[in-house]
Amino acid sequence: MAELNLATVLFELAPALISTIVYLLLFRSKRNRYIEAFLAVLYVRAIFFYIWNIWYYPIGVVGGFTSPVSDSGFWNLFALEYLFHFASALQDFLTWVMVAFFAVLFGMLVLAIKLALQDPMKRTFSNLIKRIIGHEPETDGFSGFRDRLNNIQFDIPDKEPLNPEIISKAYSDAWKDYLIIGLATLLPSIGVYMGYYESFYGYGIIVFLTWIYRFGYPASNRIAKGAGLTLGNKKIGEEMMRGVLGWFFRLNLLLSLGTIGFSIYGLIGDPASLNTVLFQYFVGIVLAFPPVLFAIIIFPLVEDFAVIFYKRTFEALTQLRSKASEFDFKAALANYGASVLISTIGIAAFVGSIMAATLHFSVNNNFTYNYLPGQVDSTVASILMNASSNMALINATRWVLLILAIPFLMILFLGVVGHFSRKRVSGGVEGFAIIGGFLLAVVTWIVFPSLDYILGISPTPMEYASVEIVRLRPLIALPTEADALFRYMSEFLINVPLYIFGTMFVMYYLRSSDRYRQKHGIESGPLVNVHVRDIKDVVYMFFGGLIISAIGIALLSYIIPPGILDYLVYTVLTEIGDPNGLEFIFGEWTIAATGSILPIILEHNLIRTLLMLLIGPVFWSLVLWLIAVRRQGHEEKTNALYSVFIVIFTMAAGLIVSLILLNSTVALTPPWTAEAFIGMIVGILLGILFLGYFLIWLINKIRGTDGGWWFPPLLVLFVLEYFVYDDQFTLIALIVLPMVIALLYKAVFFNKPEVQQQDTLLLYIKFSLMALAISEVLSTALTVGGLAMMQPDPLIFWAGILPHAIIEIPAFLFVAAASLRIARELTPSIMAEEFEKIPEETRKLLTDGRVWRTYLFCAFFLAIAALVETEISHLVRHLAWLFLNM
Repeated sequence: MAELNLATVLFELAPALISTIVYLLLFRSKRNRYIEAFLAVLYVRAIFFYIWNIWYYPIGVVGGFTSPVSDSGFWNLFALEYLFHFASALQDFLTWVMVAFFAVLFGMLVLAIKLALQDPMKRTFSNLIKRIIGHEPETDGFSGFRDRLNNIQFDIPDKEPLNPEIISKAYSDAWKDYLIIGLATLLPSIGVYMGYYESFYGYGIIVFLTWIYRFGYPASNRIAKGAGLTLGNKKIGEEMMRGVLGWFFRLNLLLSLGTIGFSIYGLIGDPASLNTVLFQYFVGIVLAFPPVLFAIIIFPLVEDFAVIFYKRTFEALTQLRSKASEFDFKAALANYGASVLISTIGIAAFVGSIMAATLHFSVNNNFTYNYLPGQVDSTVASILMNASSNMALINATRWVLLILAIPFLMILFLGVVGHFSRKRVSGGVEGFAIIGGFLLAVVTWIVFPSLDYILGISPTPMEYASVEIVRLRPLIALPTEADALFRYMSEFLINVPLYIFGTMFVMYYLRSSDRYRQKHGIESGPLVNVHVRDIKDVVYMFFGGLIISAIGIALLSYIIPPGILDYLVYTVLTEIGDPNGLEFIFGEWTIAATGSILPIILEHNLIRTLLMLLIGPVFWSLVLWLIAVRRQGHEEKTNALYSVFIVIFTMAAGLIVSLILLNSTVALTPPWTAEAFIGMIVGILLGILFLGYFLIWLINKIRGTDGGWWFPPLLVLFVLEYFVYDDQFTLIALIVLPMVIALLYKAVFFNKPEVQQQDTLLLYIKFSLMALAISEVLSTALTVGGLAMMQPDPLIFWAGILPHAIIEIPAFLFVAAASLRIARELTPSIMAEEFEKIPEETRKLLTDGRVWRTYLFCAFFLAIAALVETEISHLVRHLAWLFLNM
């Protein structure tokens, strides 16, 4: 057994603790019971899997293993530990969601047996029953099985699965039932966990069937009760649940007593083995008890969704003809088509992610370009088993954990995207989930037939800052030919239902969330209200720019010498896309400190996105507040006085820089430039000024006398952004580009009376609000289309940007669409010359949670794209070069 010290316990609890802190910070104003359930699963996993296995198993490393790690090594290993905890907890959560929905299918069988046999058996044994209970057994009065099926009724109350009060009541009603049943079935199930199995796949199937027996049957009857299942005047759902707490409980109690009796009988002949038997029981209980906790944590959250599925399944099985006559083929075709399309995207993302992870491992491990898991899995297994240090484990561990996490993330992807797609098409959630989940599970299994590895663990020592820590490292066991049958069974009995029911759960959850918000008048839009028109406009703009730039560069290459053309295009794209000013220094510093360009790529993309979303409204709010809005006397003085302060501080910064550089007080050495040095001095001085302005605004805001105090700090931020980033492009996009667009607009649509009547200056302001979004979309199109035409081999260029572009470009286009929507909502006030509304509407925009959720949503995908760009894209580019030069 490994030594279990405080540092080890804290290290293993840290992922759950950090997740809890993040949850409390983000959801401090409102609870989300589903996230809390996931956090509870994290804690159960940490205690009963990670800490328990570290205590139970001995250290499993080769002789001479090097346990000390550096700072970077420790944080790499901790990040992998967090991913291990998160992925395994997500696996547990979705697995038990699947068990709850599987209980519905099991419940159909239970209900069919009850309707087919219960009443006929009462009639057959009526004399015996009468002798026992003293009166004739009660019958339902129906003629047969079909008659009973036709008279089954559902009485489902109008529940709100996301209502905190409903969830609290579900927990209070359910936890005792699952605890009683779980404890009653605890001892009989110990043998399943403690037995020896030749195939781990077979072991997994047996454990799964044990869960169905222990919890699927009770859950199916609780679901029938929740569905208000009635036959005539009998509430058979409640009757079925009473049977669970009656005969089922007694049966398992007898099995428990029998298990104990057999153990005692075995000890009579060998009393010396008492300690061994007791320890085996202790280990078995530790292994068999967590499912009880998972059932208590997850089942109450899923029961209301399972009730819906129960009713839909029953109707599909018993009312096939009537449902067929009401079948809407057009809606179903649209729904199933959307399911196939989105699952195809999910399959592509799944396959691409697995290949990218494999390629990254292969190159970092032995500089070979393998991209199929089967080409590296034996190497990974060997490294994990025989590595001589913690650092040598990092790449192989990362690959295994990504292989573990990607399938479950794809389930979430399919459910989320499926939910939003169904707002455009009608049709059932169940049909979408069944088709999409089945395709995602089966097609990816066909593409990667050997991906269903058995995951093992081994305690591994780690020493950091003279502190000894033991952690679990993952191991993998490769499937063999002898496992073929069990692997097929595992795929279609466990994996396919997991994909289907996981997708169904996510879609049920999001649909219930929408209905709950609508019913209670909660703002329904989780993101900025981007319209289809906005999406279409940016897509047309992007692909139009793509075609025009490609053709334009090709034509210009015949007119302008290649060297000059290359210089002009690269100069434009460098100004737009490369870090400038102080940001360039930050990039050089992060490369020197981390050895990676990831931080600077991520920071640059996040700033570009934020500017694209907000800079237009902010800029014109500042301008119009200064020159076109009527202000009170004190607001006039505030703006004038503090605008002067900004000018003075900026001039002071310029004077300081001039004196320093002219007197050679500081010698600028690479990577420092004059622009970066100016940005630093301006940043220091205006940063101090901003803090002062911000504090004054905050104090006035608390007092309720805000007035025009929002203006000075916002103006400082605008000036800071220009100098710190040496951002000529944004200023040109806001001021110069709208002139061109406005004049072109007037020229193209000159024959329209409404365009003739529009003031050119107002058109200029209107297009300036969306100018940065337009310029970002067109510059991206120029990079993808025009720049490719300047390359010796465009295919290699596209191969080098495709891995991150398929994530980054949609995120940018979505932000651009949101920017267009914001501009269009501000446009009526501009065209009506109601300038005083613009600053107020911009202030609302800056405090609108939907805007920041949109930004965070896109920032998440930009972070993934930045990671792919730094770790994968150059490998794919080189792989394409090797392929094309074979």
